[in-house]
Amino acid sequence: MIREAIYFKPQGTGTDIPLSIEYLNRVTRRSAITFIISDFYAEGLKNPLSIANKRHDVVAINIIDPRDVSMPNVGIVKLKDAETEKEYLLDTADPKVREDYQLKAGKKNKRTQKAFYSVNIDSIDISTDKPYTKALIEFFKKKEK
Repeated sequence: MIREAIYFKPQGTGTDIPLSIEYLNRVTRRSAITFIISDFYAEGLKNPLSIANKRHDVVAINIIDPRDVSMPNVGIVKLKDAETEKEYLLDTADPKVREDYQLKAGKKNKRTQKAFYSVNIDSIDISTDKPYTKALIEFFKKKEK
């Protein structure tokens, strides 16, 4: 299953996490331990997660790229939204741009964690710049207690 997740090649662009969770709820009849691996940049997660967690033991694995939290000062960069294909020019040398970026990232993280907490879902934050094994081991040790 992990190999399938790692080598999965998406057919198109865009992510619809609520639709995926609704699919899980429709096709999985028996209770299961379910891991949802995502960056959770999506709206409308709370209700589908709540429904899924009533039926299953849901664990959210929140993938965090440090560049999604704090923007480095590298001058003017061209960015492309992987889901919409829209391109942007951004001046990362501007301290106000970096500060706004960091504030928005912090708010997003708080919203995500609040949504998990409000529907009683366990979550694991995994940073893309560190081995994921440590975070997983710590999580399972806590669950064991």
